[in-house]
Amino acid sequence: MRFCPFASRSLLVLLAKEIPHEVVNINLASKPEWYLGKSPSGKVPLLENDGVLLPESMVISEYLDETCSGRKLLPQDPYKKALDKVFLESFVFSPIFKVYFNKEQYAEGFDAFWSNAAVVEDELKKRGMKFLGGS
Repeated sequence: MRFCPFASRSLLVLLAKEIPHEVVNINLASKPEWYLGKSPSGKVPLLENDGVLLPESMVISEYLDETCSGRKLLPQDPYKKALDKVFLESFVFSPIFKVYFNKEQYAEGFDAFWSNAAVVEDELKKRGMKFLGGS
């Protein structure tokens, strides 16, 4: 599999913040021993930087946003940051993962995703912003 939604999340942050990086693809169905040695849970993605290993795409994304220069992707206010996370999880990630992981609910999942896209657009209009997040 060349596409992993979790790894893609972290990759998008690396690209948005223009952070130099190297991508190492692995077979998700048969993870190599060297990878399991670094990430015993086997979860992807895994950030390795200066001897530090960090799993979990949401954790990696927030870590990169807080530790690397460039435009901020999340609000700096803790309450606004928390609201954005809840908002994204409820209205974006949950519906699209239903489509990705459950082919029987494909049409229903996409309908929910597009309905929720309208909710996101309305929220952005209320905020007077084009994007969620810090920039």
